[in-house]
Amino acid sequence: MPKQLEIEILPCDDATESSCPLCGENLSLSSSVGMLYDGDQPLGCVCERCLNENPKQVAGRLRERVVDLYEFIRKARQSLAGEPWIKCIEKVRSRAEHWDALSGRIACLEQWPVRQQA
Repeated sequence: MPKQLEIEILPCDDATESSCPLCGENLSLSSSVGMLYDGDQPLGCVCERCLNENPKQVAGRLRERVVDLYEFIRKARQSLAGEPWIKCIEKVRSRAEHWDALSGRIACLEQWPVRQQA
């Protein structure tokens, strides 16, 4: 059974570059960030756009990424041959399946659940 998805708002003193685990956009971390957790597993810092949008909208964008990955896989299987490419394609397929399942879970949320700090 999947664990609960939660957002924890954390202070951030360092300005570092990262990418949002939901939309893939680059983000610059500033005074605070939203860390997305799946139970106790951190999934990454969520961009301001995703954090401020309804989870259903975010799930829709994540599904668009999944569709793009499956299209890449379809084309790659037709064009690329050899063991190294097969392993690469399988990793991409695994990532697409992960994002697809995550988007379904996010779509069920009415709002982002905020993790309570201990």
